[in-house]
This record gives sequence, structure tokens and C-alpha cells, in this order.
Amino acid sequence: MVPPPSVRSALSVANGSVDDVLGLADRDPHAPLRPLARFGHDIARAHRVDHLAAALGAGAETLAVRDGGDLVGAVVHRSVPDLTEHFEQPVHEVVALLSEPDGDRRRLAHVGLDALRDLLAVPTLVLLRLEGDDLEAAAGASAVGYRLRETSLSFVNDLARRDLNPPRSDADVRVHRFADGPLPDEVRAAVRRGRTSFVDDHYHADPRLDRARCDDLYDRVRDRVVEGIGADVLVSRHLDGHMVGFGTWRRARELEPYGVAMVDNAFGFRLPGAPAGNLSEVGAYVCDEPLLENRLLEWSTQATNYPMVNMLCRRPSIRLCRTTQVLHGWSDER
Repeated sequence: MVPPPSVRSALSVANGSVDDVLGLADRDPHAPLRPLARFGHDIARAHRVDHLAAALGAGAETLAVRDGGDLVGAVVHRSVPDLTEHFEQPVHEVVALLSEPDGDRRRLAHVGLDALRDLLAVPTLVLLRLEGDDLEAAAGASAVGYRLRETSLSFVNDLARRDLNPPRSDADVRVHRFADGPLPDEVRAAVRRGRTSFVDDHYHADPRLDRARCDDLYDRVRDRVVEGIGADVLVSRHLDGHMVGFGTWRRARELEPYGVAMVDNAFGFRLPGAPAGNLSEVGAYVCDEPLLENRLLEWSTQATNYPMVNMLCRRPSIRLCRTTQVLHGWSDER
């Protein structure tokens, strides 16, 4: 679909230079890590510039949107080989959608994302993540066929506020750090018992993706983290000697150069047959105790995952800090 003249105006789209893109990233106000400023870490723009520089150095490409001769926006994009292999069809992602602070972000998103679709094979799934307050970009993306498939919430726990939390019991909570060695065989077997049951995510919400493959995706993630791949620590809950649920976290190493001591969640779930609410003690523990010399802990979940959202809202030390929209676009849908 060619954008109508009222949207297209004098805009043109072509490959952009690295320097132009990084300069724009430093000016764009929609940097994802803005909430960390609440904890004394105003690093959002610097982190995004460095992140994009690394992505561009690893093969990501850029579509620069110009109004006449002026750069007004850019779409940084790349293929996702791992997901492409898993779903056996091309999967692409938008690494960043950039615009000038006073630019027409809706028009930029409309024209830039439409141009990206014309570059891709048919059919290709394109993943687009936007901050929850980025309404203009979401409107522009929707105008060219992108559909909202998930809204996720990110909570950040601050150990400096743990004195606000009520007392807890650790009697049934166990902690394993993968730096100390692999999980015991019986624990790995317990974690792998039964299929995972994630249905609130953006993959399952897309009717064009095979549901069995969506299920397999989470089983694969689970099998990796219990081997310590993408996870540094596992916190589990046990009842009558049996594990009933767990959560895994990883050190946010990419934030350490900016002075941020933080871990974020890797994966976790309630084991089949376990009673509801069993992860509340795990949540209480990680809100009170550092897992890896961290002050901050991020725990994200889908907005529609009501039991988890309810649990995370209970601890006074933890705060909702970020909302993210995940949109899907298909190169053969207009």
C-alpha cells in the first residue's frame, strides 16, 4: 500500500548512514530504559546509542526517512534467525523506530514501516515493540497493517525499599546459583515435568502462527534456562519436598558499564498440578534479598496474566515502571 499524499508528502526513504542513525537515537525521546531514571540511572539515551551501534555492527540495517533533505526518522531492522528456524518462516524485528523530538512520529512510522515491508520476502512476520506511551507510532503502524498482539508490564523492585515489606518465611524457598554448578538431576527432571502453559504472549495471539510451535518455543526456553543458558540463578518453591514452581533471573551485564546493578527475569512458571499462588513466596524472597549483588530486579509479565500481576503488585518495594506494546506485521498483509 502506497501511503496517500497527505501522509507521504515530501518524505523519501533510503538506506541511512550509521552516524546519522546514532545521532538521531541520541535525540529521540522514546528510549526504552527511561524508567531507570527513577532509581538514579539516567542512562536511557546513552544505552540505546550503544545498543544500536552494536546492532548495526552485527548486520542490522537502516531505512532513513527524509523530508526533503532533512533526516526526520529511521527504522533499524534485522532478521531473527533463531525464530525463523523455529517457525520455519522468515521472522524480522524492528530494533528501533527513531524520530526527531518535534517530528511527526505517526507519519514517520506509517511511511518507514510501509517501506520496510516492501523490502521483505512474502510472507515475513515483523515484530515491533513500542513503549506504552508511544501512541503516535502505534497509530502509524496500525495504519499499515500492524496489529497489537501483547501488552506487557515491567515491574522493578528496589532493595533500598525492602524495609517497607512485611515479614516473610523462607522455609519452602530454595536458591541455586549456576556459577556454583548445574542443577541436581532430580531438580532438572522436576522442572521439565509436563508442558509449559503460556497462552497470554504475542506469539499465541497471532492466528497465523502454528500453536504447537508457540508451545514448543517456551518448552525450549525452559530447557535452556534449567541448564543455566540465559539464566544465572533459580529460586524455587517446595511443598512436602516437591518443587511446585520456580523463577530464574539473569544478571543484566549490558547495564553494568553504566553503573546499574540489576537482574531481570529469564523464565519461570508453576509446575503442572501445583496449587495456584505458589510463586508468592518466591516473589517475596527476591524482593527482599539480592540474588547477584544487585539492588534492582525487573520482573515482566503480560498484562493479561492476572495472577502474576496481582502477585507483583503486593510487595511495597516493587513498582510498575514500564508498559510495552508488541505488534505484529506481515509483509503480505496491507
